[in-house]
Amino acid sequence: MSTTWAGMLPDEADVRRVVSSALAAAGKKAKSAQAAASTTTIRRMDRLPGGAHVVRFDTYPHARNSFYVGLLAHAVFYLTESPDSFNAMIRASGIPGVVPDDALAIARAYLETTRPMRRFGRILSDAADVRWAPVRTDEERRRLDAAVEAVSSVVAPPAVDIHDRGFAITAYVLYDATIERRVLLVGHDGHVDEISRSAVASGLPVPMSR
Repeated sequence: MSTTWAGMLPDEADVRRVVSSALAAAGKKAKSAQAAASTTTIRRMDRLPGGAHVVRFDTYPHARNSFYVGLLAHAVFYLTESPDSFNAMIRASGIPGVVPDDALAIARAYLETTRPMRRFGRILSDAADVRWAPVRTDEERRRLDAAVEAVSSVVAPPAVDIHDRGFAITAYVLYDATIERRVLLVGHDGHVDEISRSAVASGLPVPMSR
């Protein structure tokens, strides 16, 4: 290829070809086939600090088979359920020094791309970011009101705090019917470690299939 991932992301056909070839070489034959299939749609995220592109391959109607890859230079990094691959991508990016906005962008990308796709996931800023189940009865209305109040009391937008080894990012993430508080350490070089992870709300009245 004459175009590198360091600049503009090449057209969709080139992305499919390069990603499919890389995944086949890595032994991920099913994912390779999905990347090449025209029925699989491509969604491009904002570029990460350091220049890596992140691309999501969506498979319909089986969203649990969707996956994320990172593209940097001519390298392809399979990110879904692979924190080590994410950190390898960041390391290869050679970020000279992470600042708070970089740390937040890296943490958000880490939470989104390394999660299991068999579960619904969404980073939250407030209770309005939750897609609540339709209400049909008074009892369901009471349950919904209580859930919204509980979520509103704990959920906040992702936040950055100074840490002696970089930046601590606190984020609230909805997984199916559970909200977890995730605290990540993003080092000065962009490397991500998990500091803590805990459920702050569960059994929420949300649709079973989204």
